[in-house]
Amino acid sequence: EVGAVLRVQFLGDPAAGKLHLVRGPEAALVALDVETSEVLAMVGGYGGPGGGFNRATMARRQPGSSFKTIVYAYGIESGELTESTSLPTDPAAIPGEYRPRNYDGRRGPPVSLRRAMARSINVSAVWALQALGPARVIEFARTLGITSPMEPDLSLALGAYEMSPLEMAGAYAVFASGGLYRKPTAIRRIEGPGAEAAPAPDAPRRVMSERAANTVTRLLRGVVTDGTASAARAIPHDVGGKTGTSNDGRDAWFLGYSPRIVCAVWVGFDDNRPLGEGEGGSATALPVFVDFMQAAHADQPRLRFGASEGAAPSSKRPRSRRRR
Repeated sequence: EVGAVLRVQFLGDPAAGKLHLVRGPEAALVALDVETSEVLAMVGGYGGPGGGFNRATMARRQPGSSFKTIVYAYGIESGELTESTSLPTDPAAIPGEYRPRNYDGRRGPPVSLRRAMARSINVSAVWALQALGPARVIEFARTLGITSPMEPDLSLALGAYEMSPLEMAGAYAVFASGGLYRKPTAIRRIEGPGAEAAPAPDAPRRVMSERAANTVTRLLRGVVTDGTASAARAIPHDVGGKTGTSNDGRDAWFLGYSPRIVCAVWVGFDDNRPLGEGEGGSATALPVFVDFMQAAHADQPRLRFGASEGAAPSSKRPRSRRRR
């Protein structure tokens, strides 16, 4: 395209004049229908040679803080957390030797779960995980369709275990659909001579209460209205979502949804090198989500989340468990 800027490097001796194209980071996007979990759109990376590797389904990358939603969702479903539960922000509050650091390095007084989610406070999520029990959170994540390996340690709260964009989209679809899990599917029917019937989609399974799922949606809406995903306010519909950035900025994620579409975005390099200074979920993945959702909802009347019956505000704080 005229005016495009390409990055190139010399191959060997610059005098030879041989150049090769330096590709930017890869990216993956998968969008699901909220009501059916049918795949509406999928991008697995650059086209061309090597394009057979679909990062939306085959890549396993650390989801960073986007996994915090699953931790908090389990606490809300189990009744051990509410939106107003007081959570610490000081690493010293966490039993044992593991000492996570907040993104901005700050520590202060306890905050509500609502604020901890909106501001993506690491210490709060880790404390919640150890209080709830990592093994129980993993068991809950399995009901959301996450099959990738996970271990019951505290780094789980910060998305240390790798999973695919499709897995994460399927998990967030549970929150968007009011607590029902449907396995994502890309085939509706098969046509042609000798074609076999497409497998019938699995029946939806209720894996969390509608009330708990609606509470999670409210929390994710708060990330957009008052937190790290404020750029998503440019979408002229109700949306909620969560940013995610892995250690050293190697992976940038955004997981979010409207009442109609769930969308997962991942950006990173295949060789796992850092994206660069200042890159992460908010700066790198969120703009892709915004552009896609604006186009996907073009010319539609404003979509709003329905009235929900969330848990009554409470200062309830779960009993702390030792890491196990």
